[in-house]
Amino acid sequence: MLRSEIGAWDIRITANDLSEAVLAQAREGIYSEYALRTTPKEIVARYFTPDGGSFKLKPEVKRLVSFGQINLSDRMQLKRVERSHIVFCRNVIIYFD
Repeated sequence: MLRSEIGAWDIRITANDLSEAVLAQAREGIYSEYALRTTPKEIVARYFTPDGGSFKLKPEVKRLVSFGQINLSDRMQLKRVERSHIVFCRNVIIYFD
């Protein structure tokens, strides 16, 4: 969406999960074709590099991401999460009433 304006934005991505194994995999930044199946081809071409049968996230994107292990059920741990403008949850809401 931002295209040429992206350089003027202060973009930081915070990626949190309870599982350290999931975080380790995410830090690698390597995705299968299947994992990116619903990602528009122009996005894949812009932000990923083909690497054998998978796709590697480009270093300039990886630098925007900080990873942290967190239990979202723990209010004290939640306070460590920086205030955000947008929050995306994947397979999270199902764990809460």
